[in-house]
This record gives sequence, C-alpha cells and structure tokens, in this order.
Amino acid sequence: MTTVQPDARPLLRAKVGGVGWDFNAAHTGLHDGVFEPLHGHTYQVELAAWGPADETGLVADFRVLKQHLREVITPLKRRTLIATRTAGVSVEDADQGQIQVNGGGACFTLPKAWVVLLPTSGTSTEALACYLVAQLARRISTACPGVERLELTLTESAECAATAEAVLG
Repeated sequence: MTTVQPDARPLLRAKVGGVGWDFNAAHTGLHDGVFEPLHGHTYQVELAAWGPADETGLVADFRVLKQHLREVITPLKRRTLIATRTAGVSVEDADQGQIQVNGGGACFTLPKAWVVLLPTSGTSTEALACYLVAQLARRISTACPGVERLELTLTESAECAATAEAVLG
C-alpha cells in the first residue's frame, strides 16, 4: 500500500474549452514558396493549466481561464489571419482601409476591418497554437500565479490538431 504524505502537492491539470469553444477564420500560407488558396477552418480550442493545488484545492479558477481564453480568441473570429513575418512576403497598410499582401506568387487586398495581422511567420495550425498560448501565458501568469504550465490544443478538423505549451514563471 502506498501512503501519500500530507504535505505532498501533486501536479494537477485544470482544463477548459473543447466542444463549443470554436472560432471561424480564413487564412493562407506559403507552401514551397507559393501561397495556397485562401480558405477557412472552424478551429476548436482547448486549454489546460498545470500546477499544484492551492490551499482551496484549485490549480486555477475555471471562470478565470475561460475569460482569458475567450479574450484571446474573440478578436480572431470571422477574420482573415495574415502573418506579418513571412520571409519574401510584404504586408502593407494600403489606401482606403485596405491591407495588401504581396509575395508567394500572389497579390491580394482585403478590407482592414476583416483582417487580423499576427506577429508570426505563418498561419498554420501550429503557428496559431503557439501564438495563442503565448498570449494566454502573459495573462494567466498574472491572473493565476499558481499555474506553472499551459498547454493549448488547436484543432482545425477532425483529423488535424496542434498542441503548444508554455512554461510560466
């Protein structure tokens, strides 16, 4: 028989998101130096926060995790996601409220209000998962000081997902 010491603080995982936590967004990406056609996904997001339980038994308050998750995905909903750090591609603020993207065999212009410019090198599911977990790490490290690690899974379809992790502290 194993006895757990009373002062042992096991690492716990609090998880939010999943079904119902989704957003629609369009994107394009470079493949072999050429832009793929602009297309969209209904992304689903799941966030896990790891850490020892506090004196009340919580890793983090679910309400706080949900609030921060909602705040980082809401700006992406129903937008076209454009990476601003893609080698060989220029992204410019064009005239009359337009964003112009040039490179990779394409030139397209979109209304600025429809676009979210991301400080990433791409808009793959992996890149988006890394972007989102970084945004959450900044927020949750302050709001939930006991959380040691975040894990965010971004699913783009039934068979494709990416998971990114951030160590806090």
